[in-house]
Amino acid sequence: MNRQAPGTTWGPSDSERSRATPQTVRHAASLVLATRPTDNDDWRFLMGRRAASQTFLAGYFVFPGGRLEATDKPISPSPLPETDAAKMAACSGSRGTLRLGHRLAACALRETREETGFDLATTGLALRYLARAVTPPRTIRRYDTRFFIGRISDPDLAARVAHDLPDGELDEIGWYRATDLPERAVMRITSLILDHAFGRLASDPDLSDVRQVPCHRFVAGKPVVIME
Repeated sequence: MNRQAPGTTWGPSDSERSRATPQTVRHAASLVLATRPTDNDDWRFLMGRRAASQTFLAGYFVFPGGRLEATDKPISPSPLPETDAAKMAACSGSRGTLRLGHRLAACALRETREETGFDLATTGLALRYLARAVTPPRTIRRYDTRFFIGRISDPDLAARVAHDLPDGELDEIGWYRATDLPERAVMRITSLILDHAFGRLASDPDLSDVRQVPCHRFVAGKPVVIME
């Protein structure tokens, strides 16, 4: 299994951190969507490069995602198992509810549709809670991002990704192997999430198990991983 060497930047650059004032941490969601043509092929992930016009993480390859909006409501039936929503609620303190988990799953699908043109809400795609990352303090924007993983096996469905960019946030949208990504255009946290995705797909390719979830955050100025 070929993996991308980790990038050197966990999150926004030092210059972005130095000029930023403390920010409110907002809920956000991201979709790590995987596919592969055959069982012998490398996994490919739906990603795009943040447009140069973007204030946050311009020029970096990312998974589709964004902040939770008031209009993000749970989808019925939800693509997220109740067990995963409950795990998310238990690890979210006083703000955690089952509804929040289902709203974040809906947010991940909405952002994927807006940024890539790939509408998955009616495909029956099943999601699992993969990982969590809280943006370091003193950055331009701070997010408590939940990463969801899903996989699609239908090559015709995978081909529906739009390469004409719907909202202008992402350039170069496509299905990428980890080794396709330029190292200097991948944040450290993105490399870590890719590692989590590879590990999950290797041990649970059907995404059928309930797993502990790694949470990446900063404590006393140092990056730590807490299993939730």
